[in-house]
Amino acid sequence: MGRPVRLSQLTVQFGTSCCTHVMIEIGNSNAASAATLSTFTPVQSSSAAQGSTTFNVTKQVTGRYVLIWITDLPPLAGSSGRYETMIYDVTAHGFASGQPG
Repeated sequence: MGRPVRLSQLTVQFGTSCCTHVMIEIGNSNAASAATLSTFTPVQSSSAAQGSTTFNVTKQVTGRYVLIWITDLPPLAGSSGRYETMIYDVTAHGFASGQPG
């Protein structure tokens, strides 16, 4: 997000298939490693994400990066044994670190 922010809301446009299981996490590193992932803080989750899904964040944590962690995929319609989800758009709302919220 360019600088540390306190995330207040994240809206994700998923595909229409129900139900994607997802966890929203926030952190300060973009390095692709298991060690980096362990520094991210979970702030919201859903086991029924589909269509436009809004995650209201009440945890008072700050970070520069948002991770949308898909933990379980819905079945792909008409394709036995195949699973798929789609993300079309992400809108984040928050406050610069140190600002009132």
